[in-house]
Amino acid sequence: MTNLYDGIRIALELIISRDPEIIDITVLSFQVSLGATIIASVIGIPLGMLLGYFRFPGRNAVLVLINTLTGFPPVVMGVFLYVLLSQTGPLAFLELLYTPLGMALAQFLLALPIIISISAQAIASLPKRFYETLLSLGITGKRKMIAVFRETRSALLSATIIAFGRAISEVGAILIVGGNIRWYTRTLTTAAVLEVSKGRTEFAIALGLILLTVAMLVNLLFQALQSETMRLGVSSIGNFIVYFGRPKHRVVSANNQHEVPLEQVVATLPCKNTNIGIKCSKVNKKYQQRRILKNVDTYFAPKRIHVIIGPNGVGKSTLIRTIAGIVSPDSGTIEFLGPKPLFPPIMHQKPYMFEGTTRDNLKITGADDKMIDLVVNALGLSGLLNTRAKNLSGGEQKRVALARLLLTRPCLLVLDEPTSGLDPGSILKVETLLQLLSENGVTIILTSHDMLQAKRIGDSVTLLLNGSVRITGKSSDVFETDDPEIQGFFTGEIPW
Repeated sequence: MTNLYDGIRIALELIISRDPEIIDITVLSFQVSLGATIIASVIGIPLGMLLGYFRFPGRNAVLVLINTLTGFPPVVMGVFLYVLLSQTGPLAFLELLYTPLGMALAQFLLALPIIISISAQAIASLPKRFYETLLSLGITGKRKMIAVFRETRSALLSATIIAFGRAISEVGAILIVGGNIRWYTRTLTTAAVLEVSKGRTEFAIALGLILLTVAMLVNLLFQALQSETMRLGVSSIGNFIVYFGRPKHRVVSANNQHEVPLEQVVATLPCKNTNIGIKCSKVNKKYQQRRILKNVDTYFAPKRIHVIIGPNGVGKSTLIRTIAGIVSPDSGTIEFLGPKPLFPPIMHQKPYMFEGTTRDNLKITGADDKMIDLVVNALGLSGLLNTRAKNLSGGEQKRVALARLLLTRPCLLVLDEPTSGLDPGSILKVETLLQLLSENGVTIILTSHDMLQAKRIGDSVTLLLNGSVRITGKSSDVFETDDPEIQGFFTGEIPW
């Protein structure tokens, strides 16, 4: 124990006195490992993203190979590289054997499969709702890949940190390829092995302490970056404060601090095509062996609010997902009478929130700040702009999702229970906003379990029972029908 204490004391003295050899070894270790990790990240992250995103024949075999290589023994890697780089090897002309570049090559090959594997897993783990939400906002092509990168940035950063840890702590490959030459290819790990064999344990302990310190600092840096990324999201957010107006149907502008009628907010969201009607003809959809939709025939007229009601599990969500084009019917047709939207403007029952703050979730639409401010005020989101979106309550997330969708200036809105989980005041704001949008030419189709809401805002109501349209028409006609079975559903006397 005394020898250990003495070793640590002498090691600290060597570090504090900045021993030239220790400094040289430390600098070289950083240069080799950091350089190898950066190059591996530049190559590995895009490859991992492509491997995680695209499906192609042999993909699983490639993933198995990559995952196997993550545990490739460094000594074996060193032997292979030695054979390739030696004077009789096919890569002898590179003259990389016993050089820092050769060591960097070894660490690059060890780090690359780790980064590819973690990146591919991160992309593959993104839920289907993430891609559906991007599509509903019209985010495709290059913008889509940027969004994917942003959504997985924490995992990609983790992959880089893990790869760096693998590189800087590796000893077998660089010992064989680098030769452990003093003042040239000696690193923290290879020097520690050599010094222990020579009996200079205090020197080896000094190198070990430096290596542990590096590992700790790297992990602290990673945690700080991850924490800051989750807190601030993608953009740099200042102390932007907006205030929501108390008077009914009015909002307060953050820029000029005067009341703005809600009608004026809606007027800033004009759509070019205001005659979108939808006709469903004998639409059928089956999941596994369960038939969800059964010969659905109905028509949704332009510039109206259409409410689809019915018990749980009768196909309301499936019908609107089919209308939005997210899923295809097994048979039957969905016909757009008028211009068909370029992307499906749907809000899911459980909206997907992107990583970052509420403002990040709104900025992803490409809308300007002025429009964002108006919509934010209209939906009472002013105090949530700097809050991480995934930490919002279910009702708050629904308002963010609706605001995000409105910023795309849709001419058709397909909403799956947009007000469930909202407080009465928020429900009233959303309903008023939907009515004004309808008056301005937007066709709105929504599902709801709130019969009073269907009566309040529904220009037409469609009742689904057992996957089929039981009745459709004006809300007054539907709710005042004499059909005993339908009235039994409304009163809850007849279960479905």
